Amino acid sequence: MQFNTALRLSNCSSVTCLRSIDTTALAALSQGVENSTYPTAGDGYGVYYFGPVVDGKVSVSLVYSDVEIVC
Repeated sequence: MQFNTALRLSNCSSVTCLRSIDTTALAALSQGVENSTYPTAGDGYGVYYFGPVVDGKVSVSLVYSDVEIVC
């Protein structure tokens, strides 16, 4: 459901098209999908609706394992 909503709101018809969206538009799209998908505010989890996914290529493990926080 969320994927189809993202396609509809972005006027895209494929993942390739979604990958070409700039970061500002992608952030707005993420918020739009969350607003369209969940009935009330606060039902979604986190700041951004879509997050990184382990795909074995770009992200080979969980994000907290891939990123080292330097303090």
